[in-house]
Amino acid sequence: VIERANNSKHQQQSTSEEDSATTHGGAHDAMIGVVLIILQSILSVLQDLGEEIFMQATDFPATMMLGMEGLYGFCIGLVIYFTVGDQLRIEDIDSTMSMLSNNTKLRWW
Repeated sequence: VIERANNSKHQQQSTSEEDSATTHGGAHDAMIGVVLIILQSILSVLQDLGEEIFMQATDFPATMMLGMEGLYGFCIGLVIYFTVGDQLRIEDIDSTMSMLSNNTKLRWW
C-alpha cells in the first residue's frame, strides 16, 4: 500500500512538472496571439481611416474602391505566394500545380 502511494505521488509530481512546462509554452503562445490581434486591430483601424479620408477627398465610387482594393490584395498575394512561398515552406507549389492538373474535381476550369 505504501509503495502504491509513493508511486502515485511520484507520478503526480512528474505530471505537474510536465503541465508547468506546457503551461509556460502555452502562455508564450497566448502572448504572441494577443500581440498579433492587437497589431491587426491597429492596422485595420488605420486602413479604415485611410479609406474614409480617400473617399471624402475624391469623387470615387465606393464599389470601385472596394474592387480595386481586392484586386491589389489578390495581385500582391500572388506575387508573395509565387516568389517566397516555396522558400518559406508555406506551400509546395509544384505539388499543388501537379495535383490541380491531375485531379479534375479540384479545379474549376
